[in-house]
Amino acid sequence: MSRSVSKSSEVSRRRTASALPPTVKRAQGRPPKADAEATRARLIAATRTLLHKTRPAKVTRDEIARAAGVDPALVRYYFGNKSALFAEVIRAVSGELQARRAALPAAGPVVDRLAAYLQVWLDVFTENPHFHELVVEQVFNAEAADAPRRVRAFVERAYPELEALVREGVANGELREVEPRFAYLSIVALTEFFATAGPLVEALFGRRGAAARLRADYGRFAAGLLIDGMRRR
Repeated sequence: MSRSVSKSSEVSRRRTASALPPTVKRAQGRPPKADAEATRARLIAATRTLLHKTRPAKVTRDEIARAAGVDPALVRYYFGNKSALFAEVIRAVSGELQARRAALPAAGPVVDRLAAYLQVWLDVFTENPHFHELVVEQVFNAEAADAPRRVRAFVERAYPELEALVREGVANGELREVEPRFAYLSIVALTEFFATAGPLVEALFGRRGAAARLRADYGRFAAGLLIDGMRRR
């Protein structure tokens, strides 16, 4: 009796299995291009999210993978190491910064365009806290052989347009003769510190310290400081 039942169960199991679609096994080797690009994008996005509250030196590979919902080994697989992943974050944020600067008015009073230029830096730094620290760590203070070239490339993407703007203001009489490189350093300092000094800003302004309205107010104040110091008397 038991043999009959067992044989019947086996026949039933085989019939059920034959009615199901065959299991598709993923081929070994590299993942499809679309999957690879999606995973890379998730890892970059997760890293940027972590950098909102965590300094670059304290962000670990495991935290990045956990935030992205992937295996930690994929960080090495797609980027080689954490520094290479950070470089992709720098490239992404720099691209956004460049796009916003490119969208600024190309004509009009130089002082107004300087104020808009500073506000762009403030917005990007506030949306990406610790970005400048990441740049300093991964580019300016890097020990890699190509570090000097990377520093020059970073500065060459961001500085010339400000230099041209300052030179235009001097030429048309809006600004006094100033060193554009000092103006560039001042803009970075004025905007980057506000973005990373969250506890200090909150202590002074309360929870509204992170509000967009306060950011805009500070942007106008910082631009006034900079431009009034550069304006022709």
